[in-house]
Amino acid sequence: MTVRRRTVMIGGAASLAAASVAAKPMTQDLDPLGYDALVYALPSYEMSATRARALAAGLAQNVFLHSRRLSTAKSRAVTAPNTDTLYSTAWLDLAEPVEIALPRVGSRYFSLALMDIYSNNFAVLGGVERAGVERVRLYCGDHAPAPQAGVRLIRSPTPTVWALGRTYTGGGGDMAAAQAAQDTLRIIGPSKPAPAPAAPPPRSEIAALLQYANLAMTANPPPDRDAPMLKRLAAVGVGPEQVFPPPGLSADQVGQVVAGARRALKDLRHDEVKPYKGWLYAKPDTGDFGVDYKYRARIALTGLAALTVAEAFYLIGAGDRGDQVYDGRADHSLVFADGRLPPAEGFWSLTLYEATPDGQRFLFDNPMDRYSIGSNTGPLARAADGAVKILLSAHRPADPALTNNWLPAPAGPYRLELRAFRPGADLVSGRYRVPPVLPHAPQHGDRS
Repeated sequence: MTVRRRTVMIGGAASLAAASVAAKPMTQDLDPLGYDALVYALPSYEMSATRARALAAGLAQNVFLHSRRLSTAKSRAVTAPNTDTLYSTAWLDLAEPVEIALPRVGSRYFSLALMDIYSNNFAVLGGVERAGVERVRLYCGDHAPAPQAGVRLIRSPTPTVWALGRTYTGGGGDMAAAQAAQDTLRIIGPSKPAPAPAAPPPRSEIAALLQYANLAMTANPPPDRDAPMLKRLAAVGVGPEQVFPPPGLSADQVGQVVAGARRALKDLRHDEVKPYKGWLYAKPDTGDFGVDYKYRARIALTGLAALTVAEAFYLIGAGDRGDQVYDGRADHSLVFADGRLPPAEGFWSLTLYEATPDGQRFLFDNPMDRYSIGSNTGPLARAADGAVKILLSAHRPADPALTNNWLPAPAGPYRLELRAFRPGADLVSGRYRVPPVLPHAPQHGDRS
């Protein structure tokens, strides 16, 4: 296959570069190269680690596992889960083409994201009604399968693919119908067993992380557009067909690379996007990042499997001091003064997450098991002038009429994310802006 030939070409060029390094000792500071190496390699590490955990838990390749419950505070497999959709996940091996039957969902929101090993969405599909076909056939390489009526052919950039479906449910009495819609999403053909994958090393073990990513890149050749970056990184043993640390580097130089990588991992916890009136708006290349390697790495760390902007518009709360963290010791609220909630053809939700030290986001455990407010919350209370206030507090509101507008918060640090699925044009263009989250004097009822 052409894919494999390209792997050898890139790997061969990288090996020559590494040999050149060995022949001529490097004298420059390698900290910057270590920084770039971590930034480039992290998405393939995160994707491969997610795959390894799924297969180790018993999921076969080329078969969907349907989650029958909404995410809760106990859901820790993927950072920043939403609480409005049932997930369907499959890890595909495209050594041979794989055919997927799309679900019949009517007007219900459904999406199927197809991601390569570098965390890019190369396709986002809807159900049969939106896709216009009953099935899709995925393949990798330059030789497309023969066309078939009612089947859409999709070429994957890498032989390993994460297929992630999201099926909207309002919960309660809607759950059975949502689960029935899930059941119509399936892979045609037998599942494919896989050898037990190597357990992913923790991020703190930088050398092991880079080597783990190297293996993923070797099995899944990077796109041609990445050749300039890979040529640079070959000098420090990062890329397809590479070994880290390379024999041409001294212990001191390896230390420089690792130090740069650690610095990058720390920096990736902080968004480079500047906030606008209390929110960090998603960049246009979210979900299909091109050569925006740093942003791609940050999303892989803090929001792996983010969809493209056309499918889901993401906003991150800027926090009390611009660090994306809110102090739960104070009450907060956001007020839609004109009563106009975020425009979305699918649905919208505001989700609260614990602020973890490593920058990841998991749902906050609370007695109400309420993790978000949005389209599936039910009618929100409105003031006499039509304004809608959402309360974020560790304490139940004094006014019982505002209970449905209350999002329980911890008494410590937390983060916020607002999502709009199939967002309205006004939100994507910036004509519509979400109001800021502001602290205010507490008005508590039940303090338990």
